[in-house]
Amino acid sequence: MKHRNSHLLVGYWSRLRKGRAVPDQTDIDPRSIKRMLSHVFILEASNAAHPIYRLAGTSLCERYGSELKGTNFLSHWDGQSRNALAALIESKGVVAWIAPRDVRPGQDYSEQLQAAIESCAAFVVLVSDKANKSPFVRAETEMAFSTSKPIYPVRMSDVQPAAGLAFFLKLKHWTDAFGPER
Repeated sequence: MKHRNSHLLVGYWSRLRKGRAVPDQTDIDPRSIKRMLSHVFILEASNAAHPIYRLAGTSLCERYGSELKGTNFLSHWDGQSRNALAALIESKGVVAWIAPRDVRPGQDYSEQLQAAIESCAAFVVLVSDKANKSPFVRAETEMAFSTSKPIYPVRMSDVQPAAGLAFFLKLKHWTDAFGPER
């Protein structure tokens, strides 16, 4: 995490946890994070396979072009593409870590994601329209980039990475997972 607000928010969240997996809903005081509210989201994870946005800040909603409250957090990624690539990688004897599949229930999602990226041998990013719109794909790619991980972009269709994502991918060799040469 490079952005100061990310550090402030993680610090606030960690203080509220008081040793628990997550803070109690009543512990959260929006006035304490007033500057960051437009970028904050809260997920309801009663069903780990379908975490739902309980709250999504206006900046996030504007970025996605719609209200996120009540929508599935995982809907931003193409599960079929994600799972097909993982199966291919794993068939070659390489362990693939995919957050929606491999995050342990009850554990801090962002901490597990960060640990996985920091300990990985290489980072594969699936470039698609959904990935271009996802601030999370960009943040994960930035984390892999800033920890000097080899990054392998795989284009899922004839789409170029959006400006923020492209910054981290411009010098990388591309693999296309579409078309007749697939």
